[in-house]
Amino acid sequence: MLIKRVARTHLRSTMALACSLVLMACQPINLGKEFQNSSASEGIKSDQEIQTAKSVIDSLTDRQKALVALPNISSVISRIEASRSATKSIALSNSMSVSATSNSGVAPNKKDEIEGYVDASLIAEKPIYDANRIALRTMLSELETKSLEIELQQQLNSLALDIAKQRYAISFSEQITATIDDALEEYADNRSMLGTLVTAGVIQKLDFLDLEQRVQGIEGVRHQYITKAIDAEGILSTKYAAISDLKPVPLARLIDANLSDDKSTRLATLTLQKQSLALNRKLKQADKSWGASFATSLTVKSSDNDPEVFSGLKFTLPIFDGGQVDAALLSLDSQIEASQADIDAHLIDLKSARFNWEQQKTAYEKSVEINSVQRELVMERQVDLDRQLNAGRVKLDQVITNKLTLLDLEIKNIELAQSLVIQGLEVIGLYGDGCSAIALCEDVEVIIESAL
Repeated sequence: MLIKRVARTHLRSTMALACSLVLMACQPINLGKEFQNSSASEGIKSDQEIQTAKSVIDSLTDRQKALVALPNISSVISRIEASRSATKSIALSNSMSVSATSNSGVAPNKKDEIEGYVDASLIAEKPIYDANRIALRTMLSELETKSLEIELQQQLNSLALDIAKQRYAISFSEQITATIDDALEEYADNRSMLGTLVTAGVIQKLDFLDLEQRVQGIEGVRHQYITKAIDAEGILSTKYAAISDLKPVPLARLIDANLSDDKSTRLATLTLQKQSLALNRKLKQADKSWGASFATSLTVKSSDNDPEVFSGLKFTLPIFDGGQVDAALLSLDSQIEASQADIDAHLIDLKSARFNWEQQKTAYEKSVEINSVQRELVMERQVDLDRQLNAGRVKLDQVITNKLTLLDLEIKNIELAQSLVIQGLEVIGLYGDGCSAIALCEDVEVIIESAL
């Protein structure tokens, strides 16, 4: 009984001492002004940083502020800021750490008697060698920030392409509908005369109905382009209300767009992915390496009145992991090879797209040339028909039919340009140069710089 009472008394006093050590470890530790200032600057933005960020935002133009305010753009910018903070926090993992541990339970003493057991430790540790793990993690985090920067550029380019598509759609629709309106207005002026001539038997009713059917088809084309323009206006007014006034560049400038592999955001993303895999492989390889740190510890045990103090170097060396690291390295090697294959495939896609674009431009020029020759022939025929109509040698329906043929060629000429624009926008989008479609590249550069 006496032994048990002594053990319980000793256990309570030891537990109290352990709790005191734990409480001491939980208190703020004065590590010097330099360390405190460093921690504050890494974890929390200083007033100077906040003021700098505010001045950068204030320096943006109204258009740039409107772009930054778009949800998908502001989301990426916020993630860039979070990634930069994460990179800073990794550097802190190389700082000294202080921790407290405690164990309690029962254990046999030297007399094989069961008694209560408590120990408490206060440990301070500073890494000395970590096989370059912290540096590798920092580089990986920086790559993540870089990939977000590219994502921001992709978002801005996609936005620019979308605006350009809608603006071009409106422009071509207005050109075609205006051309059709002029022709339909002229036809409406002659329609009553055509009816009179049909009644008089000068023009066969079947020929008149053919004309009517053809005009109705043109009316359908007009309606389609009006609908396209309305849809495009709706997208601009809802998604891009604050920047919907942006205008696309002229067709000639789009045709002469400078296509460079260096501008390809997709290629940049794939390259970063390969670099990230390579760094991850080095980081996984480091798991096979030894590590060292300087450690100081104070341990108090209930079974021993004298505290244990340790101060010196602490080494770690992995011995056996069941082949996990080697398996992970093999997997990363395969992923790196696949990543390089993706890069090679995309370079082929870029080369193919550039070749096809050159072919499309050549085909466009040839089609415009053929269309121009056809229009000249139809216009010459129109002059001759007008002359013969005045002489009473041809009928009115023949004259109108020729004018509708001329209208078809004019519509086709506009549609050829529209088709080339659509193909051109796809190509510059693939090359990551969408901002050039609406002369927005300077704004994109400013926004990316402000985000970094």
